[in-house]
This record gives sequence, structure tokens and C-alpha cells, in this order.
Amino acid sequence: MSENATDGPSDKVIEMEDVSISFGGIHAVDHASLDLHRGEVVALLGTRYTMEQDFYRERLVSAGLIVVVPDANDRTTVHDIIYSELVRGVVTNESRERYLAVIGRLVERGATGVIAGCTEIELLVGPEHVDLAYFPTTRLHAEAAVAVALSSTNPEFGDGRAR
Repeated sequence: MSENATDGPSDKVIEMEDVSISFGGIHAVDHASLDLHRGEVVALLGTRYTMEQDFYRERLVSAGLIVVVPDANDRTTVHDIIYSELVRGVVTNESRERYLAVIGRLVERGATGVIAGCTEIELLVGPEHVDLAYFPTTRLHAEAAVAVALSSTNPEFGDGRAR
């Protein structure tokens, strides 16, 4: 928690930077930056594994956030669209509408933000499609990578200049 001299204690519970969670040598949650507050309800979308396992959700919950995932039928919809369409470059309005319906049901359960926890989701749904906070993890990872590459703490680019 941070404290601001004029505002007193902040209710901000997580500002993740440079997070690295790995399994089998693959980094699933690496350099994600999220700006969320204690008690905030966020929807997590991704592959079935991301939505059903704890590697992503647990970190958010441990920080005091409430994480909602789609029900079993909606998890199947989200997962199947990723693997049967999005990974093949197929993006349809019908699938976008199905995702937006899933997000709508999560909003009904209190979600005030949605985490696109799979890179392909951003091909289908972006911040322009929803009326709530949207966390596009692909973009967040890319921004973090650029920041690290240009930072003075990176031995490859110690002077902050790309080579």
C-alpha cells in the first residue's frame, strides 16, 4: 500500500510491475502492469487453463481483488473461440458478440474491469468494445518490455538508448 501525504492511506492494493510466474519454462504472467484497488471486481478471460487454474487469479485475489470468471458454458465459449478461430486469424462479429455477451454477464456479477488474459482475445475485443476498464495484457507486456529495454538499469541499454 502506498501513502500520499495529502490523501492519507491509499486503498490501492496492487500495482504489479515486473511480475514473473513461470511453469514449464514458459512465462505466463511476465511484466504485467495493472492498476487496481482493494475490493475491485475484475473479470478474467483467457484459455480454459487461465480461467480455471490459480496462477493468475491467485495473485490478484491475494492482493484483495475479487476475480470473476465465466461460468462453465461461457468458459467453453471463450476457450473454443480462442482455439478454433483466433489462433487461426479468424475474427468474426458473431464471435465478438458472443464475447461481449460473456463480458455482460460478468458485469452483472459486479465486474468493473476485464483482463484479456490471452493475447488472441485482443484481436476480437478491445477497449472500444466495452464500457469498463480494459486490461489488454499483450499491450501491457509490450509496453513493459520497451520500458525495460530503455531503462538505465538494463545492462544492454545502460544509457537509455536503443542500439
